[in-house]
Amino acid sequence: TSTKSLTLVFALAMTASGANAQLPDPGMQIDPSRTALLITDPQNDFLSPQGVTWGLVGESVRENDTVEHIDTQVDIPADAEEALEELEIAIREAELAGYSERLALALNNRGWTRYHMGRLEEAIADLDRSKEIFQGQRSSHACWPLRKLGTIYRERGDLSLARSVCEEALELAERSTDVQGLIGAQSELARILAIEEPERARRLADRAVRVGRSWGGLVTALVTAGWVALARGERERAADLGREAAAEARRRALRPGLAESLELQALSTADPGHGRTLLEEASALWREIGNPLGEARAELALARMSSGSESLAL
Repeated sequence: TSTKSLTLVFALAMTASGANAQLPDPGMQIDPSRTALLITDPQNDFLSPQGVTWGLVGESVRENDTVEHIDTQVDIPADAEEALEELEIAIREAELAGYSERLALALNNRGWTRYHMGRLEEAIADLDRSKEIFQGQRSSHACWPLRKLGTIYRERGDLSLARSVCEEALELAERSTDVQGLIGAQSELARILAIEEPERARRLADRAVRVGRSWGGLVTALVTAGWVALARGERERAADLGREAAAEARRRALRPGLAESLELQALSTADPGHGRTLLEEASALWREIGNPLGEARAELALARMSSGSESLAL
């Protein structure tokens, strides 16, 4: 399999460099001057604690927040229009080369970018196509577009469909020990279940936070845990989680995560004036990012708070 081939090649390269203390002996010698290492899919072997190279690279992955940085680059485009242009090129090249894995990933990323721009139908079309390609390859990476579809369906109010795709995403991520997919699926499913199944939602959110503290994706997990706590009437805990998420988001310069954490804090506070200030900041951030859905949600919550009614937007 490709995973076994990657493992063998990596082991060979590390044998040649003398850095193979944590790896199995590949049983053969190579000439370093004539050998190249090509890594096409590091998710399972390099970024998972169950991966064959984890004993060698795990400490570096943790110390450098590798998974968090991947989330930032893949999930949060700094300039949506520029990202779309680059993704259009990537999609055309992948189609011309017949590189299905890269095509599925580019479609996944374009769909998520379109979602952040408020172009939901186009986003769903991209993510559906990405999912179908990954599934056709029997790839566990189908959990990525599935989780994103869950987010869009939840935003549209279709909780039954959102739950269905997130349950599937979670099963795939757990089976493959895909850390990035696992945190996303746990977090999204927890938000979907926060009202109807609060105990399971709490367990999922707590698991996402535990994994996030070790491997990355912590801001998303903390915000999710906060919304779940708020749905259970635990305002103080929700506010604490929102503050921690905001501090983490500021430290990492994650503007979408910061905006969401401000919304959470606003709806958790007992001080309406402070809540309005937080929502105004969140709305401004969403506007700066270019995310009309986030801006509209913050403005709606602000209007309800200003009129004296409360809003719980999970």
